Amino acid sequence: MPSINVDNLRTAFEEDLDGVASFVADFPILGTLTPSGHHHSLPIRRVELLAALALMRIHLAWEHFVESAFVRYLCGAKPSAGAPPKLLHPPKPTIGEAMTEILGKRNWVGWSHDETLTRANGSVTSCV
Repeated sequence: MPSINVDNLRTAFEEDLDGVASFVADFPILGTLTPSGHHHSLPIRRVELLAALALMRIHLAWEHFVESAFVRYLCGAKPSAGAPPKLLHPPKPTIGEAMTEILGKRNWVGWSHDETLTRANGSVTSCV
């Protein structure tokens, strides 16, 4: 069985969120100095674009967390608390094989609500 620790996934996700929060906290000080030393703030549209970038980063961090946990559970990983998912098929021997199963013939995996439910219903019988 591969090294499939899921405990560090939450820590990594929280670190990503902290990084985004730190980035957003810097918004008020963003701006430029003129040659005479006056401070000019960024136009509001640029601040809005930076906020959108921060939101996208949060979304990507969440999808990475969900995908990484799901793949590890397909390999038989156990959560640090609670019961592990009951797999419908034998655990995959490697994370790569689990990803190959999830990907199918695609180059990417969607983690929308419906896609995740469909994927989970085809892989596990219970998550409680």
